[in-house]
Amino acid sequence: RASGELKPKLEVYRLREAELAHGRVSMLAAAGFLVQEKFHPLFSGDGGPAIDQIPQLPYWLWIAMTIGIGRAELFRIQKGWAKVNPETNKAESALKEGYYPGDLAFDPRNLAPKD
Repeated sequence: RASGELKPKLEVYRLREAELAHGRVSMLAAAGFLVQEKFHPLFSGDGGPAIDQIPQLPYWLWIAMTIGIGRAELFRIQKGWAKVNPETNKAESALKEGYYPGDLAFDPRNLAPKD
């Protein structure tokens, strides 16, 4: 802020959570862009620009992608976002108390720091 005031910790954590989510999506998009240059099992690779090929995807794939993305987002919301008060339709804070942004407890190689 221009006034020099510090934001509350939970507000900084909320912004950090949004930054991490967008960063993960952009990394997947960048990797997907590079991979599809040589490996594209759904298309022949000579059908024109990708924007014209998207409508050719089978319906079952759209359903599977929608369900997969929805489940991943639901897990992330349940893990870190605070419940809404039914009376006010708002939460006291965006994130649950004690939740650290981006910590979804997924560490199959034990690379996360212990402290």
